[in-house]
Amino acid sequence: MGTNYYVILNHCDHCGRGDRIHIGKSSFGWTFGFKGYASLYAYDGPATIIKSYQDWVAYLDDKRIENEYGEQFTLNDFMDIVKSKKDSQHNHAIESQKNNWIDNKDCWLDEEGNSFSGTYFS
Repeated sequence: MGTNYYVILNHCDHCGRGDRIHIGKSSFGWTFGFKGYASLYAYDGPATIIKSYQDWVAYLDDKRIENEYGEQFTLNDFMDIVKSKKDSQHNHAIESQKNNWIDNKDCWLDEEGNSFSGTYFS
């Protein structure tokens, strides 16, 4: 079982909708699995490349973060979730590369050992 996390842009306080960008997924027994972006076109600025945890932290600094159930998180709350998963038994990038689940160029570890995938996942 896992929970997906999103950054919400253009959130409407009236109807609750907004544009969702997948940050990644927290699954039992796994480190946090991040979605990487070669070019993430923000609605409020230039394209952003996200290839590491630090890239995500910088991007999320002033943005709305929610899980798939609509629960909202501060950036510090989200960072605590990622940190709590850091020593989990499995890491998607390592397992994927070892088992050839996806092309190795589409998954990687950042400099801190966080798992990233450039492909769609949920």
